[in-house]
Amino acid sequence: MSLSIVVNSAGIVHNASGVQNVPEAVFDKVIGVNLKGTYLVTKEAVTWMLQKNATGRAILNIASVSGKGGYPFLSAYSASKGAVISFNKICGIRSCAQRNSRQQHPTWLHGHHP
Repeated sequence: MSLSIVVNSAGIVHNASGVQNVPEAVFDKVIGVNLKGTYLVTKEAVTWMLQKNATGRAILNIASVSGKGGYPFLSAYSASKGAVISFNKICGIRSCAQRNSRQQHPTWLHGHHP
């Protein structure tokens, strides 16, 4: 069994409000899912890839444009996605996946949700 590609795309957002109105438990949950989840999956994937000598290794971490500039009413979300961007840069520098660690920064989509 081998592992060559990992996509970290899980993420949650909190209700829009100023930083002073975001409960610590909500902040912790958003950071836990968006940042720590990305870290844990990447850590295990890299360990597995290196042990199994996988070829064509790639890790794709999904961040957000809010991590690049921030949204004032999504403080925890913006902070978590900014940290994912930084984490991914470190993975690229440290050769987490043989210099094939990438990220995407999707933005909000407006439309009807069923």
